[in-house]
Amino acid sequence: MLFLGIVVSAQSQEKTTDFSLLEKKIFRLNVLSPGMGFELRTGKFSSLSFSTGVTYMGSVNGMNVRRKSGPTGWNYSFEPFLNIEQKFFYNLEKRSSQGKNTSFNSGNFVALRSLSLGKPIEGNLIRQSDFDFMFLASWGFQRSYNRIHFLFDTGPLFVFDGKGNSGFFPIFFRINLGYNF
Repeated sequence: MLFLGIVVSAQSQEKTTDFSLLEKKIFRLNVLSPGMGFELRTGKFSSLSFSTGVTYMGSVNGMNVRRKSGPTGWNYSFEPFLNIEQKFFYNLEKRSSQGKNTSFNSGNFVALRSLSLGKPIEGNLIRQSDFDFMFLASWGFQRSYNRIHFLFDTGPLFVFDGKGNSGFFPIFFRINLGYNF
């Protein structure tokens, strides 16, 4: 949280022109991980995104989870989440100069994310703790088609819980579909 506060404060003290390819504010409803999000421009090519809702999570190596029943099958858990993400867009000017869509922050980005998960609502996993905290560095892209929003990102994930368990997952990915307001 301290890092995010410093980034927002530093970006707000920049002397920038009114022209930016990023939207000042975007409110969106998400479908694949049902919930809502808010994206706020923090610089000429950066934004801070907050989202909350319910998401799917599987087993993460090192977290000492076990299944409620049976040794085979798909591991799943639906959990409430809070996601805070600082995105740095790197191809907006190129997309704009080629006549491609940049509305609703349509572009490629690298990001630093923190993701918190609450007590599972439904699933076949038993976790050691009701809360998990994750940190990710990711690469991704988001596109908007009229007001329909699509996002994909991927990167390594470090996770820990309230009881001191921790784990690492080398390739974590997220796909989301939503509606921009």
